Amino acid sequence: MKDLPEKAKPEKPRSPNPYHNGLQDALHEHYQVTRMAAYHALDDGGYGWLRKLAVRMGACGSIAAVFIEAESGKLHTWIHRCKVRCCPMCASIRSAGLGAEFGGVIRGMKHPSHLVLTLASSDRPLGDERRRILRMFRGLRNTDLWRRCVRGGFYVFEATWKSKSGQWHPHLHVVIDHEYMPHRALRRLWQGLTGDSSILHIHRIANREAAAHEMAKYAGKPQDLDSLPAQQIREWMVAVRGARLVSKFGDCYGKGPVVEEEFDHKPARACRVSIPRLAFDGVHGDATSCAVAGSVAELSPRLAPYVLSKLPALDPEMAAYYVEVRRARRNHEPRPPPPRASLSGEGRLLAELRGKVNGRAYLEAHPELTVPTS
Repeated sequence: MKDLPEKAKPEKPRSPNPYHNGLQDALHEHYQVTRMAAYHALDDGGYGWLRKLAVRMGACGSIAAVFIEAESGKLHTWIHRCKVRCCPMCASIRSAGLGAEFGGVIRGMKHPSHLVLTLASSDRPLGDERRRILRMFRGLRNTDLWRRCVRGGFYVFEATWKSKSGQWHPHLHVVIDHEYMPHRALRRLWQGLTGDSSILHIHRIANREAAAHEMAKYAGKPQDLDSLPAQQIREWMVAVRGARLVSKFGDCYGKGPVVEEEFDHKPARACRVSIPRLAFDGVHGDATSCAVAGSVAELSPRLAPYVLSKLPALDPEMAAYYVEVRRARRNHEPRPPPPRASLSGEGRLLAELRGKVNGRAYLEAHPELTVPTS
């Protein structure tokens, strides 16, 4: 395999389990098996930059805080994230942001369709196959048929590992805006460009929101890492290093909302308070800390299990539900249904208003907190 030289540095002993605090346990609990498979694949690889990524993954989710705006009292949750492509929690957060962005692009299309372009499986390194399929796609966009029929769109690169054949299967998921595309002519063009691949699929998009969610899933979930051999995890990471796996083209280039990923926003004039500190103060009787922690649990489902494990009195019903979820996961049982539906638009608005009130009350009760001047 060209991407990874056979003679690597001597293996070192495995690093300790990266789960070193309760906050990480709660944030990564749903992804524990997948995350550990990716972590040890990177850590055991014998390559310096891969081990650095493993160190970053080990620290992912070790810090969480809430930023309280000094003037409005609005709450902004923040989590220290590694943003490594094979980290399942970071991939899930990135997928949610891309889903909102893709939804804005697809809603602006007149006649969207989902096109899947494939390459024949081969023994060539994944990095070479990724560059090849993108080069072939650029060639397809320069043909007269494409320019005549397609106004614009965006693509997502995906590669799946076929364990039976021991080969990668690279393909592009492309959403295009077009009136009509002759399938046979498109297939002949793709076979002529690739030389060995004539399989492609195209269909009209009926549900735009579902299509945006599906495309974001392809972009955010690289593989089922828990079932992928460690060598293939490392190969995938090498193949996509520094590569753009999602891109827009044609009339869609530069269009659509630029959505900030969840937990990334840190306002300038705001007080930062650690989530574990809120939980600790709440346990020891600080009413304002309990109120802010309750708003955090209400507004951020990802942080709710940790907050409610420390302060179950905030919502006994949901706290008991999360206990049952952990028990079911340990026993490999199906996830129990939630006791109630997630917040509706009106419920989220009320929660945000409640969060602002709680944020202002917290700042008034803790005058020792300093607000940055810029």
